[in-house]
Amino acid sequence: MHEDKPRSVSSDFSSMLQQRPLARFCLVYLAGVAAYIIPSQGTADPVLLLRIGAMALATAILIILVPLARRGGRLTPDSLQSWLRGPVVIAAVFLLAASAAAWQSAIPSSDVSRLASVHLITLEGEAASEPHRSPNGTSVNIRCFSAATGRTRYRVTGAVQIWQPRPLFRSRSPRPHLRWPEPGESVGVTGVLSGLDPQSRPFEAGLLHSRIYSVIQIGKGGGLFVQPGQRETLQVFCLRARDALMAGLQSLPDRERQTLAGMLFHEKSGIDPGILDDLQRTGTIHIVATAGLHVGIFLGTCLMILSFALPRRGAVVISMTLLPAYAVACGGWPAVTRATTLAELFLLAWLLGRLSDAATCLCLVAAGMAALNPFSILDPGFQFTFLTVGVILLTLPLLSAFERERGTKSWFRRGARHLAEISALSFAAQAASWPLTVYYFGVVSFVGVFANLLIVPLLMIILPLALAASLCWHVSAALAVIPLTLLDHLLDLLLGTAHILARVPFACLTLGPISWPPVAIYYLVLLLLAGWVRLRQARGEHGRGVSEAGESGQIGQ
Repeated sequence: MHEDKPRSVSSDFSSMLQQRPLARFCLVYLAGVAAYIIPSQGTADPVLLLRIGAMALATAILIILVPLARRGGRLTPDSLQSWLRGPVVIAAVFLLAASAAAWQSAIPSSDVSRLASVHLITLEGEAASEPHRSPNGTSVNIRCFSAATGRTRYRVTGAVQIWQPRPLFRSRSPRPHLRWPEPGESVGVTGVLSGLDPQSRPFEAGLLHSRIYSVIQIGKGGGLFVQPGQRETLQVFCLRARDALMAGLQSLPDRERQTLAGMLFHEKSGIDPGILDDLQRTGTIHIVATAGLHVGIFLGTCLMILSFALPRRGAVVISMTLLPAYAVACGGWPAVTRATTLAELFLLAWLLGRLSDAATCLCLVAAGMAALNPFSILDPGFQFTFLTVGVILLTLPLLSAFERERGTKSWFRRGARHLAEISALSFAAQAASWPLTVYYFGVVSFVGVFANLLIVPLLMIILPLALAASLCWHVSAALAVIPLTLLDHLLDLLLGTAHILARVPFACLTLGPISWPPVAIYYLVLLLLAGWVRLRQARGEHGRGVSEAGESGQIGQ
């Protein structure tokens, strides 16, 4: 009787991709985009595209010729069809992705970045984002309509970022107060327009993600002029809903309310710098960077509240309409947009009665965002999101050891199992994100796993409680007293926990900048390690199956 043999790490990984053809082609598309965008850094390079095409063609030929050489040169129609079905199609998708990235990364001739120089320039346009205030300065993005240098005026397209750095030293003469524009208002700005250089300043890759190729800095001789404009209707509605929600939390102390605004809507401008430093040192800064965790909590809260009055399908439909509104209320933050798209795919698959595979949905969203905007892969948030979720998806099958404890009736064993699962997922998330944290920020936290075990569960209670407290306040102020008091104590507990852990000796280590090859090698080793552990599990299950079959055969005899 033929027995199935346990496979190797490479065959296990390849079989996983063969079972998910859509995920396979999405990964190939991402690889093609990365092969062009990362070396070119967003500049058109036809020679690089030719090299990529030659590499894809050579790879396809080699993959075809290797099995042909093993067969002694015999070529049959069946073998040719089986060879061409995979390598040639994959090479074509790879080359198509690189060609699409090359075509999309070409800067239009009318883009305002073509006028970048050291001289003063005056731009007129419309504000496309809300002002972003940070310890280093203030910025806002605008869509440009016209530009003037001296007496010459040009009609231009594209967008720029207006940037006013915070002075290093306090001047005796007070700086003039600038009124920063809101989305939809007309803007006129004078300053020095300069191009981007992602190689020397990696954070500027986030501007390329928004198709912004230049920055205008307001300094000496510059100024900002704003004229009120009409906002878009949907954006006005979402922002008013956000303001109304925060109005229901106005009785909280200012320190806690500003922190909660960062948790809910990525409003970090008013958060105390000491709180940000504590969260950075403990590796929990992500709780005030609205992303997938916050979208999941918001979706779960909506489903829980709507399920009391509506059937499950109706609650899912209404939640699908509320998720985009939440993304708009967060200012269209890319991390929120990615998580919202992924959640919408899952909910749509459930409504259509289709099996929603997490790995396929993740690859599909990543490839879709890269197809719409190839600069997405240079965005640190894109890399953090998909690498972290990908590592967690690889880790989930490794938790099968805890499945054996699901049938136990002991509360202690069940609690220990849940704690072990949460700890393993927290460790997987930290293992996936710390190389990127060191690469972009030069900081690594040694208390991150323990801090997340304490702070993330509190966050999962605080956010739904904040939404419920605000709704209660709009119904009756007396009805919101108890949830607001409880919310205040939970926020104090969260911030106090972060402050205590941040003061632990050697809680955080600041490193210098590192290059990308060690980061790539780390993730490759992590992938091979996960495959090796899964292979060990498969061999163990195979051995148990053979022994059980032998025992059953002996009993039958």
